Amino acid sequence: MDVIIIGAGAAGLMAAISAAREGAKVLVLEHLDQPGKKILATGNGRCNFTNKIMGTEYFECSDPSFVTKILTSFSQKDAINFFASIGVLEKERNGCIYPYSEQSLSIRNALWNECYRLGVMIKCKEQIKQIKQIKQGETQENSFFVQTAKQEYTSKSLIIACGLLAGANLGSDGSAFQYVEQFGHSMIDVVPGLVQMKSEQSIFSKLAGIRSEINLKLCVDGQEIYSDNGELQLTKYGISGIVVFQASLKAVKPLRNGHLVEVLIDFLPEFSIEQVNERLVKQFQNQSHLCHKDKLTGFLNDKLAAAFLQEIGIVPESKKAISEKLVLKLAQMIKQFTVKISGTKGYEDCQVCLGGVSIQELNAETLMSKKQQNLFFAGEIIDVVGQCGGYNLQWAWSSGAVAGKAAAMIAKEKDDKNQSN
Repeated sequence: MDVIIIGAGAAGLMAAISAAREGAKVLVLEHLDQPGKKILATGNGRCNFTNKIMGTEYFECSDPSFVTKILTSFSQKDAINFFASIGVLEKERNGCIYPYSEQSLSIRNALWNECYRLGVMIKCKEQIKQIKQIKQGETQENSFFVQTAKQEYTSKSLIIACGLLAGANLGSDGSAFQYVEQFGHSMIDVVPGLVQMKSEQSIFSKLAGIRSEINLKLCVDGQEIYSDNGELQLTKYGISGIVVFQASLKAVKPLRNGHLVEVLIDFLPEFSIEQVNERLVKQFQNQSHLCHKDKLTGFLNDKLAAAFLQEIGIVPESKKAISEKLVLKLAQMIKQFTVKISGTKGYEDCQVCLGGVSIQELNAETLMSKKQQNLFFAGEIIDVVGQCGGYNLQWAWSSGAVAGKAAAMIAKEKDDKNQSN
């Protein structure tokens, strides 16, 4: 084989197609029973496969220029054109690009069919037992030897395109980490990303099930580092929703390093604190015949209103007059509800992971290892992660396309060199 690819996920399948289009003989090894299982789970089964708006600000990476080089080599426009060329019509919604069928299956099957057309060999249920480089002879360069539980394979180039630890049931179980480290690479700490955040505050037992459009601010050691608007989901363990997932990318490493992480939630972002307070004062003065909880009907979610009233010492069912000082305290809680983050949910719940192979150890033009000749990486295994909205799949397509093409060219150069000798 010219190129062996470990992992038949988004990046692995794109790398296979890219290499095969360069004329390489390609083998993909997958330890699950079918390729692209993780693709099928993306976007709640609808597969938001890229985004019309693209830039380094949508990615977490220690060197934005590294991401820029890869995305420039295979852009979101290239991804849209590529999928159109293999039969996938796109649909846009608020910048997010979906297959017109709104089925992840369309993306997975289109990739699979293109691999078949190009003669890519995909072997599933292949458990890797050993990977090493072997000496081919005095006049030939080293090649890769891959041993599975079923068979042994050799190739001129190797691409590792497995995931990290997000969703072990979908293939990302960390089983390839030992081989990455074996070749001298350091793995940046792998932590859950795009994940729910937890809090030990007792109030959350009263808030589970509430959804609300809010503004979220993320603070580390008292300093605001991130802000966003979106739908929040309150749970018995803490907070969830896309707006929380996005913020988690900025929160997980400070949490791991012992910093104070807090989320400030504004439940009425369209109004100033003064406007909210003025409205509340009128509500409490003009509707004295109602209990306090009912005075907030139409203003706040009933469950949220009751919990907030209790939190500041007001009995929700009472009609007893309260001071303007307490009303202001309620307004402040609505506008800046402070959540002390104790941690995040684990690998089984996260969409992606931060961490992986350090970009300092990779060639930014080809994604070839600086430690091991003809070894390449693609996808989530690299320490680059994107926000929700198709950015992680775009990274998979871009990195897969770059690594696949480069690996094929290396294999071709080897053939030319051996023939000349």
